[in-house]
Amino acid sequence: MFVFENLSDRAIQAEISSFDPTSLLFLRIVDTVRLQGHGGTAFNVTREDSDQGVERIALHSDAGTRSWEVHHHELGAVAFAVT
Repeated sequence: MFVFENLSDRAIQAEISSFDPTSLLFLRIVDTVRLQGHGGTAFNVTREDSDQGVERIALHSDAGTRSWEVHHHELGAVAFAVT
């Protein structure tokens, strides 16, 4: 948990509004982010691993759910949105 004090209310609200939940795709140990400003916003991550090096991820928020596949390789990983 991070608590910030003495910051501009407008700046904090702008940061919360512009948070991109896709930043959670590669943070494997993070499964929930809750941002609290003038309203609460929660982002949850559901992960499902497969034997072929493909991780299926669902990003859940107040705006809905977006599905992704992350393909892990020896040189790194790449994510594709699944529609």
